[in-house]
Amino acid sequence: MKKGMCVFGTRSEAIKMCPLTNEIIRFIIFLLITTIVCSQVVFSLQKRNSHIDELYNMRNCDVLVLGSSHAYVNLNGAVMYDNYGIASSCIAQGEQQIRMSYYSLKSALRYCNPQVVVFEVYMAAIEDDYGDLPNQYANALLSFPIYSNLDVRLEAMGDLKGTNYIEYISGIPLYHNDYKKWYSEGSKKEHTAGFMNGFTETKDDGLWDYCFSVDTVSNKKEIGEQTRRALLSTIELCKQKNINLVFVITPYQAPDYHMEKLLSVQDIALEYGIPFVDMNCHLGDIGINLEEDMYDWGHAKKIGEEKNSIWLGNWLVSNYSLKDHRGESDYKYWDIVSQERIEWVSTLQ
Repeated sequence: MKKGMCVFGTRSEAIKMCPLTNEIIRFIIFLLITTIVCSQVVFSLQKRNSHIDELYNMRNCDVLVLGSSHAYVNLNGAVMYDNYGIASSCIAQGEQQIRMSYYSLKSALRYCNPQVVVFEVYMAAIEDDYGDLPNQYANALLSFPIYSNLDVRLEAMGDLKGTNYIEYISGIPLYHNDYKKWYSEGSKKEHTAGFMNGFTETKDDGLWDYCFSVDTVSNKKEIGEQTRRALLSTIELCKQKNINLVFVITPYQAPDYHMEKLLSVQDIALEYGIPFVDMNCHLGDIGINLEEDMYDWGHAKKIGEEKNSIWLGNWLVSNYSLKDHRGESDYKYWDIVSQERIEWVSTLQ
């Protein structure tokens, strides 16, 4: 017999396995245990993620909002629901770049099938100035359970520059930071449909002394190639899903060089038949005073977000067949969102 071979001669010997087989079995058991433990740790951390509850409750939303902080600060879903019965959810992230908004939308559409996607495209004007920001690249993707969008995370790796791929694909840094915030601030969840209840005061030295719109600039500047590609991918994705797409700029004290780039976005919208709504062109109709209704140059106070939301809500119901869902049993989540905002407003009086 050759050395190292296993031979089973009797019944008792047959149940004995050679050393190599035992090592393989022990290794497989170790991998299974490690995988289970790591999965539970990630799941436990992810449950503290600030957006996770919103994602599960947005399944029957009619309007999905994308973008950066200009989306979730300058608009408010509770206001649109209270005035028009619009069930809207926001999956914007602070400083979220255009291409990450696309990947975020791709992930979200596995949860919901909205009639309208409102894409607040402010970041198209500035993201080339930001360089590589791994946190802002990845956070939108990591708000979704990894089992639902691992393939999208892997697809986005080409845009994850200057970061640890394993960490950000797994989501550990984001989930860990959310857990620390939960641990320090308490476990109470707010129901906001992904929006933010606005600022109540003006930030010192936070306002600029000018405001341009796409109607008041003539010199056009080109946007970056990655940004253009992401916008076109978003258009194509919405077309495939038969979803109405709207590019929106919420009111802010925009400099001319921002709007010169946004003229390029407007050209893309016109070429592909996408509505382009620069709300800075409608300040009088909105009733917003950028010197009084803003927290800083880019973000609205409570009164500003209310005016913005009422105006945009009216534009949406005037252009699309959006139902009024107030009082419907399937939309109780937005009743909770509305009630919590009412309670928040009452604390300000």
